[in-house]
Amino acid sequence: MKDVILFPIKLNGYLGYIDLKGEVVIAPRFEEVHEFSEGLAAFEANGRWGYINDVGNVVIDPQYAAAGSFENGIAPVRFLDKWGFINRFNDFIINPDYERIGIFSEGMVAVGRGGKFGFIDREGHQVIGMRFTDAGDFRQGMAAAEHNGLYGFIDQRGDFVIDPVYDDVRDFSEDLAAVCRNNRWGYIDRHGEEVVAVRYSRAHDFAEGVASIAVGDRFGYIDKTGVVTIGPGYEYTWRFSEGLAVASLSGKCGYIDQNGEIIIDFNYSAAFDFYSGLARVMFDQYGGYINREGQYVWKPSR
Repeated sequence: MKDVILFPIKLNGYLGYIDLKGEVVIAPRFEEVHEFSEGLAAFEANGRWGYINDVGNVVIDPQYAAAGSFENGIAPVRFLDKWGFINRFNDFIINPDYERIGIFSEGMVAVGRGGKFGFIDREGHQVIGMRFTDAGDFRQGMAAAEHNGLYGFIDQRGDFVIDPVYDDVRDFSEDLAAVCRNNRWGYIDRHGEEVVAVRYSRAHDFAEGVASIAVGDRFGYIDKTGVVTIGPGYEYTWRFSEGLAVASLSGKCGYIDQNGEIIIDFNYSAAFDFYSGLARVMFDQYGGYINREGQYVWKPSR
């Protein structure tokens, strides 16, 4: 199913949606909303969550304590204090039996109960036993898992293919994963080989060929060989999306390109990834949307 492209907006304390042109498509009348996925979006009413379609009609009445996005026809929901998965007809396809859940990826999802984690498939069958103390989502055939207080990566049989020797890890992205040892971060490849030395104070996922890293309290970017592409001179940097990345200086956010050139000035109290040509930005307590030229398609409002 092709996703409808709508963006949440807030007006007079209520939330609705605009399209790419900044025109209101669903009038603001909701307490809280999530982004659309597969033609549906979660919304909150009186402390309960349900789903609307892309014209704003309620298709699943608000009845859940929490609700996530639909992916491949199913969505995570919390009923009372446990998580399960429903389909588009609001039928539970995986009963709400779990205290924690991840995101379905590569046919499996991490689930937690009683302090232990394992993996189930879309039918709810246990495919990897509940034997880890933490677990992430599968990416490129591997998932992060914790054993005896240390992290490594398992394959889809649940076997460690990269030994648990790290204090923390991030999911694989563009064939590399950030790993932490003794409060320093670097990157390994899918064979567990250290391709970027563990020396950074922070490290984010690779996106568009580069990753945001920090030296001390200053952020910049490196490529997949560890070569610095943008020097660590920012208070914060985030991943690249559609050729631009959020960066912060003097408490304000703007956007830079991969040459380190400032494309959109540092005018915002917060800023987020570009998606389909628009990015959400905050001006003080007010949220709006800009295009790649920094022009507002929806002026900040609340």
